[in-house]
Amino acid sequence: MDPRFDPSFNDNAAIKEACANGNLEIVILLLKDHRVHPPLSALQCSCRNGHHSVVKILLSDNRLDPSSDNNAAICWACRNGHLQVVEILLNDERANPSADNSYCIRMACRNGHTDIVKLLIKEGSSDLSSVDNYAIKWAAENSHIEIIKILLNMPSVDPTVYQHQSLRSACRNGHIEVVKLLLGDERLDPAIRNNFCIRHASKSGRVEVVKLLLANDRVDPCVNNNEPFRFACSEGHFEVAKLLLSDPRVDPSSTNNAAIRWACKNGHTEVVKLLLNDKRVDASSNDNSAIREACSNGHFLVVVELLKQSNVDPTSYNNSALRHASEKGHFNIVNALKEDGRVLRYNQNVAKEVINETKIVMY
Repeated sequence: MDPRFDPSFNDNAAIKEACANGNLEIVILLLKDHRVHPPLSALQCSCRNGHHSVVKILLSDNRLDPSSDNNAAICWACRNGHLQVVEILLNDERANPSADNSYCIRMACRNGHTDIVKLLIKEGSSDLSSVDNYAIKWAAENSHIEIIKILLNMPSVDPTVYQHQSLRSACRNGHIEVVKLLLGDERLDPAIRNNFCIRHASKSGRVEVVKLLLANDRVDPCVNNNEPFRFACSEGHFEVAKLLLSDPRVDPSSTNNAAIRWACKNGHTEVVKLLLNDKRVDASSNDNSAIREACSNGHFLVVVELLKQSNVDPTSYNNSALRHASEKGHFNIVNALKEDGRVLRYNQNVAKEVINETKIVMY
């Protein structure tokens, strides 16, 4: 090495970069130079990036302590899933995998590193219930099924914390296999928090989860005046709406026919068709707000379906449907309304005025 070159320049940046990138030969060469003092970040970077050969070399240098910075080295290795690095560190009595409220096993569970979870459980010092059972909550949130199986068999783990958050998040996120697994645990209640599971599974369009929940006697799909159904229609989740509608307990006309009103407002044509085929649904409810909202928001196909309904009055509120469609430039809807004889018959002066204004804008 050229004596004019200082390998410790810039706070030993050379060895830090070599460790971060896993350049083993360069690391060995630099460690032989008395001017080089490997910083703690060198070990932590090599652990974070999974360079196990570099980690071995660094641990042989007594200037580096793997327990520094609250055991950051093993914490990074567990978080990022570097099994070989974790094995090396566990063989060093200075490393403590239970540091920071068992951060290592919490992150391994959260990120789905099953082999590391098994290794840490075997080591024995980690608390699987730490930080309010963080491990199982996040394993369920991220659908790490094998880890959940392991955790459910551990006496210290409580899957019911935070009002059964593990089950609720799995339902909301559509993790069907996790939901099946958790429902097999008698400690968990799918009706917790006013039937949160089916309400949010419906809102998020998780049809397989909804199907599973409907088969459970504890679940009430009519909760909060049929909120699951109303949410499914509002968000346009056709398959969920269809599934819920097949349940005799569900009333599609609840809350003044909110389901069809919301579906029309948001332009969910297929859901609207589904609802119009149910005799219990009244598309003219709330002074025909369904067609007024659909016209205002430019949902042409929804308007076409509603105009087929004899009980829907497109002239309500002094032709507000026509007025709003015209004001917002929805000319295809204006034309559809113009072709409906009821609009002109209701108030020829008002209707013609709006239509004439529309022609001026169009041309």
